[in-house]
Amino acid sequence: YRTGAGRGTIAALMEGRYGTPEAPLTYKRVLDGKEVKSPNAGCGGMMRVLPSAVLYPDIEQVFDSACRIAAMTHGHPDAMYGSGAVAVLLHQTLAGKGIRHALNIADKTLAAQDTPDTNPLRQAFHRACAMAVRNPMDMGTINDLPRELGFAWEDAAFTSTPVWAQVVYTLASLETARMRPNPENFKSAMRLAANHTGDSDSVAAIVGQVLGAAHGPACLPSDWLN
Repeated sequence: YRTGAGRGTIAALMEGRYGTPEAPLTYKRVLDGKEVKSPNAGCGGMMRVLPSAVLYPDIEQVFDSACRIAAMTHGHPDAMYGSGAVAVLLHQTLAGKGIRHALNIADKTLAAQDTPDTNPLRQAFHRACAMAVRNPMDMGTINDLPRELGFAWEDAAFTSTPVWAQVVYTLASLETARMRPNPENFKSAMRLAANHTGDSDSVAAIVGQVLGAAHGPACLPSDWLN
């Protein structure tokens, strides 16, 4: 299991079956000397839900499909609903709706679930948007977001809710600063998403997908492509 996947994902795959929202995986294992147990609140599902955004025309289908994709390995509600929110965000940007609109639709979709389980993600969304207005594109702010949301800086800062907040903060910062979708601004956003001290590879992967979906190859820096 020495791959780039997180311990929780590996532990889930070792169960020999996929979890579902109705029957989440239960496990308790020791990997590399560290105990790993379910429910898995990690963000692994959030990075693999692009197929849901592409395959389904209806937002509810997109959201449900993404939750099920995440539940294969990540059975915590935050992980499933966070993945659904990312899929809706991608679905709307691929449809040409714009990032600000897509962010709002993702939040409204979470609200429509009418469950307390969506509250942490919605609170994170609104906190991140407020911070983007107050202090956009700031490395100190994106670093502090997990603590602002009450997450310890160790393992909990690498779970779905703070990752969702940091994705929202980065994208909302672009909108607040009215940064045009050009290669230099793409670099600025990706540097912010990739260089903070949280789960930066996950945040950067999601932000990169959204910016690519929203603006296409025209916003990609030629030197990075080369």
